[in-house]
Amino acid sequence: MAEDLGSTPRAVVAQLHRTRAKLRVEYLFEMHGQPPSSHCHPVLLSLSAGDRRRQTELDAGHHLLDCEFCSAVSEQLFDQRSKVDGETRIPIRIDADIVTARQTGRDIAIQVGFSATEATVIATAISEIARNIVRFARRGEVTITALEDGELCGVRIVARDAGRGIADIDQAMTVGYTTYGGRGLGLPGSRRLMDEFEITSVVDRGTTVTMTKWHRR
Repeated sequence: MAEDLGSTPRAVVAQLHRTRAKLRVEYLFEMHGQPPSSHCHPVLLSLSAGDRRRQTELDAGHHLLDCEFCSAVSEQLFDQRSKVDGETRIPIRIDADIVTARQTGRDIAIQVGFSATEATVIATAISEIARNIVRFARRGEVTITALEDGELCGVRIVARDAGRGIADIDQAMTVGYTTYGGRGLGLPGSRRLMDEFEITSVVDRGTTVTMTKWHRR
């Protein structure tokens, strides 16, 4: 094909990849109807293509939390991408979803190479973050990704919600601080359990927590 088009094999592969991504999105529209806003199409296309730079530019994670249509139809796109990128996405709305996220995180950690004890630590951190989503936000999601970096392997957890946000992150990260009288580890405890921890929040927009645990092979 590359010879016929006067191109290179790499360029043809890239074009085929983009075309498949567009076709998947068009198929979803045929099956489920047209999206409610002009922002939906580029977001779904970026997800279908696995274009993380474009996803960041479009704030795709929070769009999925705000848009019921895209949240529903994107499940098929995430199923496609998870086969390539090693990502697993769990929508979080009710207490049962916390259990699903916890067990999924533990299973992925063991597959990566963590011990049962280490995997339980990761699962505990996921539980705390997912519980905050159920308690304080309308809905959210937890994405779990297996990582490889030379002699290191690991698990990255990204938890997003569409809640009211955190006005004072420093206060929220204070050990013992709670707004509901809970006895869980909360955000500070989750930070202690993981090797890397980052939190960003916008009032009336939502919160994103990114945390990573590493393991030497």
